[in-house]
Amino acid sequence: MFLLGKSIPDHIRNLPQTFLSTPFGQMIKPQIEAALRPVTQAPSTGVPTQPPAQIQPANKVIQVTNLTQLNHELNQASHSAAIVFFTSATCPPCKALYPLYDSLAEEAGSKATLIKVDISSAYDVAMKYGIKATPTFKTFLKGQETETWSGANASQLQGNIKLLIEMANPAHPHRKLDLPTFQRPIPVSSYIQYKNIPPLDKLIQKLPQETRDNKTLTSIRTFITHSIKSNDKIETPLPTDLPTYPIYIETLLKETPSDAHFAIIDLTRLLTLDHRVASYFASQNPPSTLLSLLSLSQDTQDTQDKKEIPYNQTLTTLHLLTNLLTTPLPTHTILNTPSLFSQTLNTLTTSLFHPNPKIRCAATSLAYNLTAQNHNA
Repeated sequence: MFLLGKSIPDHIRNLPQTFLSTPFGQMIKPQIEAALRPVTQAPSTGVPTQPPAQIQPANKVIQVTNLTQLNHELNQASHSAAIVFFTSATCPPCKALYPLYDSLAEEAGSKATLIKVDISSAYDVAMKYGIKATPTFKTFLKGQETETWSGANASQLQGNIKLLIEMANPAHPHRKLDLPTFQRPIPVSSYIQYKNIPPLDKLIQKLPQETRDNKTLTSIRTFITHSIKSNDKIETPLPTDLPTYPIYIETLLKETPSDAHFAIIDLTRLLTLDHRVASYFASQNPPSTLLSLLSLSQDTQDTQDKKEIPYNQTLTTLHLLTNLLTTPLPTHTILNTPSLFSQTLNTLTTSLFHPNPKIRCAATSLAYNLTAQNHNA
């Protein structure tokens, strides 16, 4: 339009911002920014890249041996919460609580400091706090001592530490509202799934002639046919050559013309209607087959190489992704594999603004399942 002396209309130029201002756009904005950051913040040539940040170790129990160390740790935790476990080398009940105390320290993370002190060697600590029996526990909130108790009661220890952490890190008032409609999990039965069965003969006719007599394709067709006829998919035995399916599909993608890729994607959708097969595909490390299928529908950023993605290919890709997000393992794989999640978001966001209403409807179904999984997490 700028070649004609006209500017791009605001309602088109502001489409990305309009989408990001919606509740769903706000929910996935961090993931979109994370996916685009490697592109928008690529280092310049000749400038050394920063080494990846080291993974912080899980929070551990702090061992102190004298009063000076204990005072230092309590001072460090004066703006949050601290728990001191007074133990002794000759106290069997104390040792029984060590594993639980360690796990509570990992769960607390940075929200609380869990300290352990052996009073059989740290006499100054025992005298300072008047400890005469072990195990004894003391809790501190914002630098002030709040509670003291003795005894190897695991439930009491867990409950008191949980309460202390909640007091030190109060939830937002909105989190305390009783909103059962929003708080209850979304049942799996309400997830959207595309179970429509196209004529298999016509679908396979879309594939190259030389691939139609392949043993793996015959096995795939037989398995899909048996699954369709069976009321309970779990009763359908898994094919013995299931390990060859992902390899065959990836090979088929390379040998099939781009206008027939939708047929391969739809065959995969029919296969993954069985949650066992879907989980098998998702268990690949890395999930190369799913990545290969999704890469077909990625919208390139290079306008010179930009090719229009066929309607049927986009639609079947959306149907496949929507179905995968109804099964635990594929969902975990999609959400926790950065490259796969990035491609999923790219497919979703571009499809939500597609001119074809059927594409937009399918994208909305994918968005619903993705939102439901996020809600239930």
